[in-house]
Amino acid sequence: MQPSPVLVVTNKHDEHADHVIGVMNEREIPIFRLNTEDFPQEMSLVWHDDLATIHYHGRELRSDAVRSAWYRRPAEATTHPEIIDQGVRQVVLDECWYVLQGLYRCLDQILWVSHPDALARSKYKAHQLRLARRLGFDVPPTLFTNDPNSFRAFYADHGGQVIVKIAGRGPTTIPADKAVFTNLVDETRLANVESVQFAPHLFQAYIEKAYEVRVTIIGNDIFAVRIDSQASERTRIDWRHYDLEHTAHTAIMLPPTVAERCLSVVRTYGLVFGAIDLIVTPNDEWVFLEINPNGQWLWLEELTGLPMTDALIRLLTSTPT
Repeated sequence: MQPSPVLVVTNKHDEHADHVIGVMNEREIPIFRLNTEDFPQEMSLVWHDDLATIHYHGRELRSDAVRSAWYRRPAEATTHPEIIDQGVRQVVLDECWYVLQGLYRCLDQILWVSHPDALARSKYKAHQLRLARRLGFDVPPTLFTNDPNSFRAFYADHGGQVIVKIAGRGPTTIPADKAVFTNLVDETRLANVESVQFAPHLFQAYIEKAYEVRVTIIGNDIFAVRIDSQASERTRIDWRHYDLEHTAHTAIMLPPTVAERCLSVVRTYGLVFGAIDLIVTPNDEWVFLEINPNGQWLWLEELTGLPMTDALIRLLTSTPT
């Protein structure tokens, strides 16, 4: 009897999936990678009553044979080139989405890292901040608005030290040079303050930093990395501008209270994985920024040697085959 595979739901360009699957292959752990942009053009699905079978690149996966699932970064389906009407195309895309999402939710007896419903609950920054505050974290004063006058008042209240950031997760498949970063509100934005009315914005009071911490939780394992973002002008506001040569990344132990709060955020949302961003102020105050329920972590492992891949594979294979 063949061992049950781990299902990996992602896209063709996911370096994290490439890496983890490579290690799993070396360890002879069965996996089934589902690149969702290949549905329905390169993948067939037969779902009758309670049993679904996927045929994909010469392989077959039965829904009753899945060991666990890593819901990593699925992409939008690809429609047939003969479908040129945009309305029809959108119907096809919607149908693909709902059928696959329904299938995932019928796999309700397995471990998900993390379940799509938990991911959906956890992605809203306003609620994240509210939850973090309830759990005892300090959070930055925050304003969500498309009202220019409310922004002006907020800006004045915080002495002009205000950042603007994206309220959603942003596109996940755009090139790094097109990413949306956190920025201080500058003279250009102030000169165009009326444009705030055209879309909701997320503004926060700028928090002075001694350093930042990225906390990656995988199951019950906590991996914390200190990022000395203030050592480089390029990363002072947003470390995602990356200046690895000048910004040390160091594995650290969290204070017990902070560690418990991080675990509580993840568990409250029903997640099994979470990447949490924190600021540590010059006064040693720990400030919660956000949780990315499917955040990146591979570069942290490469820089620090923290065994995140091992923890993830151990989690995915913790159920019997």
